[in-house]
Amino acid sequence: MSRRIRSTDATNTGITLYGYDGANQLTQVTDARMVVTSYVIDGLGNLSQTTSADSGVTNSTYDDAGNLTSITDAKQQKTTYKYDALNRPTLITYADGATVAYQYDQGANAIGCLSRITDASGSINYSYDLQGHVTAEIRIIGGVTSTTGYRYDAAGRLSGMTYPSGRTIDYGRDAAGRVTQINTGGGTVSVVSQVLYQPFGPVQSITLGNGRTITRGYDLDGRVTSFGLAAQTMSVNYDAASRITGIADASNTASGMSYGYDVLDRLTNAISPTAGISYAYDTVGNRLQKNNNGSKTAYTYAATSNRLTKKGTQAISSDATGSITNNGSATFNYDARGRMISANTAIGLVQYTINGLGQRVRKVTPTTTTVFHYDLSGKLIAEVTTAAGMSTTQEYVYLGDLPLAAFK
Repeated sequence: MSRRIRSTDATNTGITLYGYDGANQLTQVTDARMVVTSYVIDGLGNLSQTTSADSGVTNSTYDDAGNLTSITDAKQQKTTYKYDALNRPTLITYADGATVAYQYDQGANAIGCLSRITDASGSINYSYDLQGHVTAEIRIIGGVTSTTGYRYDAAGRLSGMTYPSGRTIDYGRDAAGRVTQINTGGGTVSVVSQVLYQPFGPVQSITLGNGRTITRGYDLDGRVTSFGLAAQTMSVNYDAASRITGIADASNTASGMSYGYDVLDRLTNAISPTAGISYAYDTVGNRLQKNNNGSKTAYTYAATSNRLTKKGTQAISSDATGSITNNGSATFNYDARGRMISANTAIGLVQYTINGLGQRVRKVTPTTTTVFHYDLSGKLIAEVTTAAGMSTTQEYVYLGDLPLAAFK
């Protein structure tokens, strides 16, 4: 049947075993530390139970259409899911009573589109144009409303944004549709005045509004071999496995960083001219030791799982699902989704609010409150921090996924 039943890593010491049921479905994996993870598959091929030494027992149920209807974790926290006639999720209910509700087809041009998400943090409303592009994302966080707007050209490409503060971002494109300019302030402030591209797409250089230029060099495999800003250029070296082995100032390579790896591609050392850090691992990839210039820290794991139990002499505590609850310097609390919602630290209690998209939208410390804003792709575009009654805003501008500028 050509099923994999055993794999041995390149060290010849890491052996993983695989078990199957009569339907040729994977039911068990035993790692090199003899820690077992088992799976129960129902008659329709759905994963109904996972038993893990690391995260405990998780049970799942499904409806007749194969949609997931519930998950119960090792803390007996049950999450339920509901769907509409088109199998779109409409309601998620967590064990702590929190819900995430989804509405569709509401408003102009919204047929077949997500219109609203409502959760404990507030809500997100979407508006659309005739082509189905999102034109506005209206978020309510802690009772405060903010709007991010989106504009498109005739080809449906993003031509501009309006941030919650009112800051406008405008994108200029070449004939191939690639961004070549970015302006803000209604076109009065240049963030990027020119972008040049390699023949097959990667960015070759970016000229910033202040006149400085970011450059990138590539090899024949498309790997970045150099990057520079203004007069400084850094070189990047690789080994035959495309792992980075060195990063250095091209004019003074002796000042750079070098990196070493084992045969399993794990980082084993990072060395500068004045310092060095090395790492050691067990057969499944858990870090066993960190050596920072002779100062060694050992890591200890449970005998029957891969949970970290000690860092140096400090005990580490985890809950039934494997989330760390105490690392010696702080304690951590989680919601029914497994998201960290608070930490008791040296500065006091820090609280986090997570929305239905899994984004951290609010952080509260003993002295500050920060609200975070994101764009449609999930990139952080602004954070507003309030302290002693005064608010400050920091906004970020990107070229694709590359952050280029911050405005305060």
